[in-house]
Amino acid sequence: MIQERGYTDEELPTLQTITTKVNQLGYTLKKVKKVKPLKKIEQTDAIDMEGKASGSIGRGTGV
Repeated sequence: MIQERGYTDEELPTLQTITTKVNQLGYTLKKVKKVKPLKKIEQTDAIDMEGKASGSIGRGTGV
């Protein structure tokens, strides 16, 4: 809002004020379920083997 509308830091609400208002509106933090990685498929193995053969993937050679 500082760049968009030309407000100064003193004119904007503090972090505590914003947090209080958000909580009053009923927003809360929720735990997010972690996802399991997808199963490896044959094409992935083929790509990995090509990269290892050329030696260019993941080596950080910068070439």
